[in-house]
Amino acid sequence: DLARNGTDGLGGGGGGSGSQSGANVAPGGDGGDGVIILRIADAEYSGTTTGSPTVATNVGGSGDTTITYLSTGTYTA
Repeated sequence: DLARNGTDGLGGGGGGSGSQSGANVAPGGDGGDGVIILRIADAEYSGTTTGSPTVATNVGGSGDTTITYLSTGTYTA
């Protein structure tokens, strides 16, 4: 079996490669990209982001905002 890549957004490691004497073996898999989650009070959320984050306000009725990045981006308070 070939090594598998880790799942993006979960930060999992990639599969390892095998070794056999005298045989060409496929390289190991790449690790998955990670995730960044910021949680702040709704009243403090500036709304200034770059990239493509997922933004959820009043999460579970808590009065908090979560900003979730699966790729590059910024948040400015």
